[in-house]
Amino acid sequence: MNPKRFLYLGLLIAALILVACGPNPTPTATAVPAVPMGFTKEGAPYRGNPDAPVTLVEYSEFQ
Repeated sequence: MNPKRFLYLGLLIAALILVACGPNPTPTATAVPAVPMGFTKEGAPYRGNPDAPVTLVEYSEFQ
């Protein structure tokens, strides 16, 4: 095998090890905007503006 290939392979492995063993990024706290949640007069739960022009309704069954 060509000695140049061994050099490139060694450099690739060394770069991967350096990247893998580098410092871990610290998570930053981000503010989450408050979303209104509650129940309508009919008793249906909502999240967001209850008077929105479009309403998505999800039906599911737990069995």
